[in-house]
Amino acid sequence: MRRMPNHSLAISEIIAEFMIIFLIILLASVAYIIFGGSIPFLQKTSLVAASAGVAYIPIDAKTTIPVFDVLPRAGKEFFLTGQQNIPGGAPSVSFLLVGPDGSNMKTSLADVSGTGNLYGKSLYLYRDMRGGGYWVTDSMQTNYKPNYLLPLRGGDWIIKMIDDTANVPLNEMTVFITGNGSIANPLAPKTIWTNTTNITLTNSSGYQIPFTNNGVIPFTGPNGLKAFQFNGSGAYIQGANNPDLSYTGDLSLSLWLQPTPAGVNGYHQLVGKGAQSDTNENYDMFIINQRLYLELTDRNTNQVYHIMTNTAMTWGSPPSWNYVTMTINSGSPTVYFAGNPVPVGFYQSNVPGNNPIASVSMNLKDNNNPITIGKQNYPGAEFFYAGNISEVSFYNRALSPSEITANKNNYQT
Repeated sequence: MRRMPNHSLAISEIIAEFMIIFLIILLASVAYIIFGGSIPFLQKTSLVAASAGVAYIPIDAKTTIPVFDVLPRAGKEFFLTGQQNIPGGAPSVSFLLVGPDGSNMKTSLADVSGTGNLYGKSLYLYRDMRGGGYWVTDSMQTNYKPNYLLPLRGGDWIIKMIDDTANVPLNEMTVFITGNGSIANPLAPKTIWTNTTNITLTNSSGYQIPFTNNGVIPFTGPNGLKAFQFNGSGAYIQGANNPDLSYTGDLSLSLWLQPTPAGVNGYHQLVGKGAQSDTNENYDMFIINQRLYLELTDRNTNQVYHIMTNTAMTWGSPPSWNYVTMTINSGSPTVYFAGNPVPVGFYQSNVPGNNPIASVSMNLKDNNNPITIGKQNYPGAEFFYAGNISEVSFYNRALSPSEITANKNNYQT
């Protein structure tokens, strides 16, 4: 007679084996708690929501190098791995960079000017030639060393935010680096004039350019516009030369204006990067007898050109807030008033109205001159502006008509 297998006995043996494995894990966990303080898979982790982009750091008058700009937007308190005085058991975070070639690199801490609560503050990730590693800091704009930065490989990068305490990823972001990572005039930076105690121009990556206030009065204009009042007789703002404000190709320059009646008659410079020499002007924008006037120098010929609206602009009586934009697209200038293009004349001269020509196609001449708002940078011929100015903005490309309309509507007064 054939003997049948005892299934109950086999199942009991399997259960016994699982129990032994479970007891081993339990004993190991208890030992870890006693000697290590916690169970690894029960470690406290941090939930962080962040976004990533590119910040362009000026190296010289022509070149910038991109670094990653990660902005933690919301979540629990977290600390960067390597920070001082991290509370016991608190999560610490680093970044894992996956390059376009698939290589993996983890960041080290360079410098952080605080502890925890880093939400709303940019964290910069960059490549350093001192060892070739990747570092993270929140003080790139004040403490970085331009000669230490190395270009990033062009292409798609993946930035992973890693909780080092629990060894789990918090989020993942993709950032595209243009070209070989070292370019002149980075893609579409926008510099906005902000109403702060220490006047600055702040570009889209958060890089701040300091300016000196010479008697200009800050105030809050309609719909919360951050504005400044110029008295027409000595008040102006000036900042040192910076690559973010110098242009050799396409350009857009826009600002909101509310001149006084005196500020639309006669000569008044709004913003410019000129100097005493008439053949060394990157760009200069004026109001001349109610018309808009732009003066530019060609870098190949040193020839000065100007563009002037054919008729006086409708400023209002008394003058109201108006949105003004100048663009240069493939060497050809266009002027917009209140969001609309206006007819202009072209002139091969630095004297308003002299030597009219049919058109202009030019390459802007870069220079090391300071940027000046509210006066011309010519001693004895300052042409001070009288009135209010807000939202001075620079772009290194020609804005489209729809973008100009959107800007106007977004800041409509």
